[in-house]
Amino acid sequence: MVNLTDVKNQIVASFDAGEGFPAMLPLDAPTVGEFLAGLDLDGESLAFSQPDDQSLAIAWTKAKTIDLPGVLPGKLTLNSLILTLTQGETLGVALEVAGFFKRKSSQKKLDFTGALARGEVVTLAIALDTEDVPQLPELAQWVGLKNLTANLNGLGFELPTLATVAFGVDLKFREITAIAATGNLTLASCKLDAAITIDPHATLEFKIAEGEALTLTGAIAALGVSVQDLPDIALDSFGVTAQPSAKTYDVAATLASDWAVDVGGSSLAVTQV
Repeated sequence: MVNLTDVKNQIVASFDAGEGFPAMLPLDAPTVGEFLAGLDLDGESLAFSQPDDQSLAIAWTKAKTIDLPGVLPGKLTLNSLILTLTQGETLGVALEVAGFFKRKSSQKKLDFTGALARGEVVTLAIALDTEDVPQLPELAQWVGLKNLTANLNGLGFELPTLATVAFGVDLKFREITAIAATGNLTLASCKLDAAITIDPHATLEFKIAEGEALTLTGAIAALGVSVQDLPDIALDSFGVTAQPSAKTYDVAATLASDWAVDVGGSSLAVTQV
């Protein structure tokens, strides 16, 4: 069991010696230690607290700016950083940050909050904390997907209004690897939830929002396809997944009731399209 008092003393000694954060602490996510060690953090702004007898929180409040290449090159300024270590055979790690991001060649500051995200790659999930969220045309321009909005309009979709935008920062390579956004749009007077990922290719997913209603003919007509001889059946579900760069577009729907199709004198019940 790792002793938290020993950990605190080791961190203090490392900063007192001018060596910064000790990268070799036994963390359950070693990449985090390597990331912090590479930041050249200021020891004078170091503060400790103990939320409970099983954890130790370490905070830095002096701003630190790092360059980030990747999908969306720019500078990430950390105004606050809180590392929480939890006692165990190795130290459990939680990381919270706040600050602002400036895209390369832009002076506009985008405030954010972020936290550690675990997966195949340990990343920092950065969520923009602003009412002025960048919209899809702006994001597409930032990452060089100039035809993205035109491709959507060509399919019959309006552009979604984005409510959230987040970045994934690979801590090992210090680069933005993905952009994720959510919002909504309207198709045939029905509100659809939208989820967009750019990594660097764009994937867009649209689904019927909770409490909304859409019919088969309404959906098909809105996409610019003839609805002649189609029944006006309500849809239980409707989803679109699009990858414009690969020119793939998948549409799936579940009918609320059977659609009876006459096949050679027999009736075939269609429940999904």
